Amino acid sequence: PLDERIDYAGFCRVADAMPARLGRHFFGAEHFLRFPNDPWGRVSIVHYFCWLRSKTAILRTRIEFSIYDHSTDGTLGDR
Repeated sequence: PLDERIDYAGFCRVADAMPARLGRHFFGAEHFLRFPNDPWGRVSIVHYFCWLRSKTAILRTRIEFSIYDHSTDGTLGDR
């Protein structure tokens, strides 16, 4: 199927297979509940994956920009 879905039990199994740090940051109950579910309580894997990809891109960009925050006050320098 084009729109495969996962229930919360399967979501938890995926979280358990991840390193603990990733499980906490990306596979918590609050992340599962962020998405609309079908009548059987499942969420779209594609929608979750797209959210996960954009979240990691934002975090990566934030880390890259932190190189230019010399005073660690949230502003960027030109060096």
